[in-house]
Amino acid sequence: MNDEPLKMAIAATKVVLPPILPLETFGHSTIKYHIVSKPAYSELIDLAQGEDVVMREGIVYAERPRVVTPYYMKRLDGFSDAAKRYFDEVIKRDGGNAPGIYYAYKNELKKTNIISGSFDAVLHNITEHVKASGEQRSTVIVGIDEYWDASLLKFIYELTMNSLGPNVMQMGQHGLLDVDRRGVPADAKMRIEKLFAGLATDESDLNEIRDELERWGLFSEYQDRFFALVKYGKRALDDNFAR
Repeated sequence: MNDEPLKMAIAATKVVLPPILPLETFGHSTIKYHIVSKPAYSELIDLAQGEDVVMREGIVYAERPRVVTPYYMKRLDGFSDAAKRYFDEVIKRDGGNAPGIYYAYKNELKKTNIISGSFDAVLHNITEHVKASGEQRSTVIVGIDEYWDASLLKFIYELTMNSLGPNVMQMGQHGLLDVDRRGVPADAKMRIEKLFAGLATDESDLNEIRDELERWGLFSEYQDRFFALVKYGKRALDDNFAR
C-alpha cells in the first residue's frame, strides 16, 4: 500500500479556525466541524467554466474523558491482538495500574455541499460565518477531498493533546487520578456508581455494568448489588427496599 498520498494529505491539513474551548473534563463535548477542500475532480475540469469547493459539515461527539490503566485497556473490547501485546509491554514497563486518560469519539457527517466560487472566497465566508455564530467548539479545517476523514482525525488528535493538560490538572485537583491498593482509580469507581444510578433512567444497563466491573476485576465486590438488580429490577435501587 502506498501511504505517500495519505502522508501528503495529513501534511496539507490546516486548522484555519480552532475551537475556543478545550474538551470538557467532567462531561461530554460536541464539536462542530467544517472541512473545506477542492473537489477530487478539480484537475479534470476547465477552470474557465468556474470553480467548485467542497464543504463538509458534521459533529464529533467526545465522551467524558476517563481515567484508565493499562490493565483495563487490555481488557477493553475492540482492540487487536497486536494492541493487546502493546499493552503487555506497557504493563511490564510502567506497571498495570499506571493511570492514563482515555478519550472516545464518534463522528457524524451531517452534509456535503458543492459551492461555486473561488476557494479562498468560500473559505473566508465559511470562517466568518462560524466566527459570527459564537459557538465555542466549532472549527474550520482545510483538507484534501479524498482524505477528508484523515484531516478530521488529525484535528481530533491535536484537540486531544491540547485538552490533555487542563483535563489532567482538573482531574488531579478532584482526586480522580488516585489509585487504590487494587489498582482502581477513583474516577473508575465514580463511573461505576453512575452506571448503577443510570439504571433508573435507562441511561445504562446491566450488561454495561457487568462488562465494566469485569474489566476492572471488581465483579465479586459488587455482585450482591448486581444480582439484586437481576432479581428485583429497578426496585433494588431504592436504599429502603427490603430484599
